[in-house]
Amino acid sequence: MHDKGSLPEIKWVEIESKLEQAQSSLNLAKNNLDKCNLYAPVNGMVGRRNIEPGMSSISIASAPLELVDIRQVYVKISVPENEVARIVKGMKASFTVSALNDKGFKGEVANISPVADRISRTYEAKILVPNPELALKPGMVCDVKMETTMEGELVLVPYESVSKDNDNREFVFLVDPATKRARKQIIKTGQYYDSCLEVLSGLEAGQIIVNGGKEKLSDNSLIAW
Repeated sequence: MHDKGSLPEIKWVEIESKLEQAQSSLNLAKNNLDKCNLYAPVNGMVGRRNIEPGMSSISIASAPLELVDIRQVYVKISVPENEVARIVKGMKASFTVSALNDKGFKGEVANISPVADRISRTYEAKILVPNPELALKPGMVCDVKMETTMEGELVLVPYESVSKDNDNREFVFLVDPATKRARKQIIKTGQYYDSCLEVLSGLEAGQIIVNGGKEKLSDNSLIAW
């Protein structure tokens, strides 16, 4: 129609302008559609979804999807301050997970925090564990045993025989068979072994300590023998 002269020039310019606007709108729509596709920067599994179908907008501060890689996982444990010196990087550890029918796993210490928790006074240690079958999931509870190597014999005492004085020092009442008296003996303890505590210093094998009724005793108390 334009070539035959039946369409005014001004109408032709108007049609061309509308065509360019439509093409610009199409390009903008395609660009916005491409931005709707999400591409993960790393390999992993979707651990949490922060958006739901139909949501028109999301917070810029939070990611729509959170990815996790659980081919290797960390087991976090709290180590008491009197035991942290014996835990070193590379030490072997084993643990069982009750949620997996007490299945056993093994790993090694990868990191030990140099700063204690202000409330519990414990140090966080992380055990790196291979998880090729992806059986271990974040948040599972486990029972950990450290495979420490010991030299010589251990001196163990029942944990209920150990007390703390006003200066927060651990002690037991040591029995003197000759005088039939109980003497306060300051000790330094180590790890728990079932219902017993390891004594690192202050006691020797074969010495007699008070196990029951220690609450009624004071230093140099006379005891029935």
